Formats: sequence, structure tokens, C-alpha cells
Amino acid sequence: MSALKDVLDGIEEISKSIDNIGKIIDAVRSGQGYLEKRYKDAKNDVREILEEMNKTLITMSSATSIVTHFSFVDDPSRYASDLREFNNRIVDCKSEIISLEQNINEYRGHCSKIEFHANKIKSGNKLDYLFSIFGVDSKEENEKLSEKLQDIYNEELAHYLTVNALCENLQKALNHIHEVLGGPGLLKPEKVPEAAMLLADYGKAFMRVESQANYRVLQIRKLIRALS
Repeated sequence: MSALKDVLDGIEEISKSIDNIGKIIDAVRSGQGYLEKRYKDAKNDVREILEEMNKTLITMSSATSIVTHFSFVDDPSRYASDLREFNNRIVDCKSEIISLEQNINEYRGHCSKIEFHANKIKSGNKLDYLFSIFGVDSKEENEKLSEKLQDIYNEELAHYLTVNALCENLQKALNHIHEVLGGPGLLKPEKVPEAAMLLADYGKAFMRVESQANYRVLQIRKLIRALS
């Protein structure tokens, strides 16, 4: 059961990372009116950052669907056909994971844009008016928010790494289920009930990540429209 525990622990960390996005969403939402009225150039910067975050979340949701959208049929007469379908799905999944990892490498190139925005926000007047957007006036509060903003942009880079971690955990889950079914060379229909229970455990965990990612996508899309 150590493989299952390792994956579930990994998913827990991924889930926390997605939860942290809520802090960014709340911060942008609370300053949205002031942003719109006073600082339209900063608004564009914030919108671009949200668009980058949205890409990583959509990728997460796509990845988790690999595990959450397959079920074995509770009928022994169907086990053989289910195994064939699942085996084909594993082959497809590996290709999808490779594709996702390649996409993440491309998305990672956008980190330079995020870093550019972070540096602009931290410097000169840009820093001052973004602080004002979030209702912060004192120098002491400015310093606190500066640290918070930097953490936010650092967290964005962490999300790219998080998607890679998600792909790794998906691969571990698929390998575990495949081994229970008999492993490479021979899949055993009599092992389907055991594998189905394992798939259900993994599916519930990954469904949590998928639901969280989809929820954040809806929130961020709404914010992007409001900032357009």
C-alpha cells in the first residue's frame, strides 16, 4: 500500500497549492474596482498573470481526467473487454502525460513574463499604486505586501512544478493499477475487482484536484473578463 500512500500524500500537496490560488484571486478581486478606475496599465499586467495561471489549472484538470474517467464494469463477463480497454487507455495515458510534460515546459517559458511583471510591480511608482489598489498606505504595510506579492509570483512558478508533480503521481498510480492487474505481458481478469477498488481510491483523490482546478478556472475566467 506504500505506492498508494505516496501518491495520496503527493496529491495532498498539490491540493494545497491549488488552494493557495484563492489568496491571489481574493487579492485581485478586492482591488478590482480601484484598479479599473485608476491604473489601467497595472490592470493589464494583472490580467496577463491570471491568464498564465489559468493555463496551468486547465492542464491540471486535463491531467487528472486520465484517472477519474475510467471505471470497470461489475460483471465478470465484461472483465476481459474491460482489461483490453484499460490497457489501451494506459498506453494513451502515457502519451498524454508525455504531451502534458512537454506543454508544461512550454508554459514554463511564460515564467519570464511573470517575473517581469513582478519586478515592475516591485519597482518605483508601480509599487506605490499597486499598494494603493490593495488599500495599503503605510510604509510598514507596504513592506508586508511587497513580501506577499513576491510570494504570489514565486507561487506561480511553483504551479508549473506542481503540474509536473501531478504527472509523476499519475504515472505512479497507473503503474500501480497495472501491476495489480498482472503487469506487462499478462493481464488477469480475476484481478479486476482488486484493481477496480484501487482505481476508485486513486480516482477519488484525483477528482478532488480536478474539482479544485475547475473551480479556480471558473473564478479566474470571471476575473479576466472583468479586467478586459
